[in-house]
Amino acid sequence: MTGRDASVPGLADWYRLAAGSFRSMLRVGFTAAGVALLGLALASLLFELEWVSGGPNLTVMEALGSIAAVGAVGGAILGLGAEASYGAAQLEDEQDVWRRAGGRVVAGLTVSIILLVLGMLVPLPDSLPVTIDYGRATLRAAGIAGLASSAAVPPLAAWLSGRMPWWKPGWDPYILFGVWIILILALFSPPG
Repeated sequence: MTGRDASVPGLADWYRLAAGSFRSMLRVGFTAAGVALLGLALASLLFELEWVSGGPNLTVMEALGSIAAVGAVGGAILGLGAEASYGAAQLEDEQDVWRRAGGRVVAGLTVSIILLVLGMLVPLPDSLPVTIDYGRATLRAAGIAGLASSAAVPPLAAWLSGRMPWWKPGWDPYILFGVWIILILALFSPPG
């Protein structure tokens, strides 16, 4: 017997699973982190305009510089997430539910580690405004939130798709994104 079993995935099948899963999780994770950073920039702007009270006491130039920096990084991360998802749905649709869930778990953990590394290892001078430290704390919270949400949501969604006939596999990324955002909000702690 020289042919291989059709149920055993080949190298090309594993590549399509990895590419689709990684693109999909880049979209979800980077979109969550980008939205959180843009929210931080907006909150800083509202504070500087004195529409809300509280927050750090910064000069106008420090505030504008840090808002622009955090907003630019948030926009760049959001843009990378949007571009990364090209073709992900088609590659993932080729996979069965459990293989897709496993691929999303591995890819989500990888994206989360990337966000954690960005939040922890980017060296910054001490003279920068505190809003920049808040941005780093946001990236760390996004990484930790991603570790938890990407390990729990894809297997749960795969289980639900097998138990609930009305469940659609296309809902998974939106639920994962919602859980990721909620966990970022819950895990964010301003630097002391």
